[in-house]
Order: sequence, then C-alpha cells, then structure tokens
Amino acid sequence: MAALVSPRPANEDCFRTSIRRALALGRLAEFRRRLHGLLTGRADVLSELIDAIMGADHPVTSLVQLSLEPEFRRGHGALYDALAAWEYRRRRPG
Repeated sequence: MAALVSPRPANEDCFRTSIRRALALGRLAEFRRRLHGLLTGRADVLSELIDAIMGADHPVTSLVQLSLEPEFRRGHGALYDALAAWEYRRRRPG
C-alpha cells in the first residue's frame, strides 16, 4: 500500500507568501530611499510626483493632471516650483 502524501499545510504557503511580500517591500523601500537621496531640492515634492506618475491609472498628459492624483498631496504650484528647482540645480555648472 502506497503511503499517502499529504499536501503542504495551507499556513505554510501563507507563511512563504508573507515572507516573499516582506522581502519585496524591503527592496522597494530601499529603492525609494536611494531615489530620494538622488533628488536635490524639494525632494519630498519630487517623490510625490514620482508616486503620482506611478499610481495614475490613466495616461497623464499634463503636470496639472498629475497634481490632481491622490498621491500628490500638494498644489500644482509646488509641482512647478520643485521642477524648476531641480532643473536649475541640474543645469548649474560645478
């Protein structure tokens, strides 16, 4: 008589899924931390801009449209100010 092999317990699969999810979130957090470190001047606003771009569920055709996304919690003036500051720092010699 062949031995019956019982399937893995459901809680083991759930545990493995939880571990994979935690590792993925850790990698995402590290990526976001490094990206934030690369942004100069108004990094908080630029981070929200990136979140708005990534979170949009439709094609975004304007900056004002991005400022209306829930991930972007500031007014469109802050968006333009942050982009202008970033562009100025990017083009500044030295």
